[in-house]
Amino acid sequence: MSGGGGGRDDGYVGSIRPASNGGGPLGGGGSGGGDPDQCAIVQRAPLNSPVPAVVATLRVGEELDIVLATSSGRPILEVRKGGSVAGALTHRGHLTLIRCIGDGWTYKAIVTSISSGLVELRIQPA
Repeated sequence: MSGGGGGRDDGYVGSIRPASNGGGPLGGGGSGGGDPDQCAIVQRAPLNSPVPAVVATLRVGEELDIVLATSSGRPILEVRKGGSVAGALTHRGHLTLIRCIGDGWTYKAIVTSISSGLVELRIQPA
């Protein structure tokens, strides 16, 4: 007898919404790489490895940049305020974001809540 998958209970909320132009941010449809709508991502995620000095300056509603950094030899999704790293994204779904950024998509992170150093973000196309 095989086991069934259970629902998530860790507060993760994610969704994929269709792209309005039927393609990626450059207007064309995808080829060979899968459905371009998979990159029209809107999801919630915590800010991991927060940098206290930067987090202290964040405000709810503020828009932050999501940047794919590869200088360490492996891809890391950095969340930046201006030129300063606020933390990283390592949530469920971050690998899809890495692939989509590599395909030309850009994303922003909007601060939805801040509590005792815990920062919650809404990730969406820029």
